[in-house]
Amino acid sequence: MKIRITRIIGLIGLAFVIVTLSVHDRVLAQQVESWTSVKGDSLAGKGLYWNTDGINIVRASDGKNFLIPFEKLQAKDVLRGVKSLPFHVNDQARLRAKTSSSTSKSRERNTGRYMAQVELFSYDGYTFRGSGTIFPIKEKYRISGRTVEVDLSSPYGDGYAGVEFFAIKGKGKDRKIFHSEAGVRSFRGIGSKHYFSFDPVENLQGWVVVIRSPNTGEIIKVGSSMRPLENFIISRLPKVAKMKIKNKSIKDKIVKAANIRMK
Repeated sequence: MKIRITRIIGLIGLAFVIVTLSVHDRVLAQQVESWTSVKGDSLAGKGLYWNTDGINIVRASDGKNFLIPFEKLQAKDVLRGVKSLPFHVNDQARLRAKTSSSTSKSRERNTGRYMAQVELFSYDGYTFRGSGTIFPIKEKYRISGRTVEVDLSSPYGDGYAGVEFFAIKGKGKDRKIFHSEAGVRSFRGIGSKHYFSFDPVENLQGWVVVIRSPNTGEIIKVGSSMRPLENFIISRLPKVAKMKIKNKSIKDKIVKAANIRMK
């Protein structure tokens, strides 16, 4: 009886694997399309995305990736690719961030306490007679500001990066973000410098720069003036952020060139 049950279970498991693979094959078959070069050669594969250089395609026969330049594909396939596939950019950014300049100023403020200076003329045992002057008690404090240089580069050429910049002040429970900026920045492969600054504040702790992939929204690099501040910031950010790159002008240019070729 035990042997028979084992065999039945084995057959059921095999049937499950066969059904699973068969569904997977049908999905792959639906994703595979034919891409034709200007020379008439065809490639069966799945389009992944397009960028400024061409269309990335996975060949169905062996799973290899190919980035085919627009000018080497037939115009109809170029139009199909840029209209149906997502736009991707080079997001392999290298980050170098540093304080490029700093400001520090001394200030004075009232403490809310006062000191009285009294000149006593007479005292008859019951009444003081005289004059006095009240002075506010003041204290000195310092405010500091920074300008931060963020240098983005990539060994893979020009690209884009989601940049989030934060400035922090206060210690312990009083620590907080008092300045922030965010946006998608383009950069050259050899390097592009971007600058961030904030007004001087009291109890400045430092700054943090977070770099995200524009393609996935995930954090890929972090830089800071002080490492402990990185955990303070990262713990308050989503792991994945929604990002959008304005690619209309790029897309319009590629579509226009493809339409001209089709005439």
